[in-house]
Amino acid sequence: MKEIIIKRGSDIELVKILLSNIPIDGNTVVQIKSTKTSSLAKQRSLTWRWMKEIKRSGMEGDRDKEEIYTRMKWRFALPIMLRDSDIFRIVYNSFIKSIEGSLEYKKYCKLFTESYISTDKMNKEQREEYLNNVKSYWKEKGLSLSPSNIYTLC
Repeated sequence: MKEIIIKRGSDIELVKILLSNIPIDGNTVVQIKSTKTSSLAKQRSLTWRWMKEIKRSGMEGDRDKEEIYTRMKWRFALPIMLRDSDIFRIVYNSFIKSIEGSLEYKKYCKLFTESYISTDKMNKEQREEYLNNVKSYWKEKGLSLSPSNIYTLC
């Protein structure tokens, strides 16, 4: 398989030459894709890097990084989603009302968080706000997370 990253005009000329020499027999696939990483992918990568750092710090006890992520979503993504989505607010309020007084309140909140609070469904600005809030929270607790500028957020 030949992979060419277009960096200059001569690369385009090379691709044209290669394409003109491909037999038209249905046995060759040409794939064109962007090498740019999306902001979502960068922000997701930063999130999981931070969850690992928080886990290593021991400041969340014996929780694994997925449990820490669930707690961070409840604490920081939930308020953003409640503020910005009328539909989500209606669903959340109905959910909370239905489990009030339940002996398994924490369990249901965790399940709700895992199932319905998604940073992937947020727009780039909301995810940036979420990440900034996570970083500020841990900074106040004395934990310095990796700088977000190593992963461009936009």
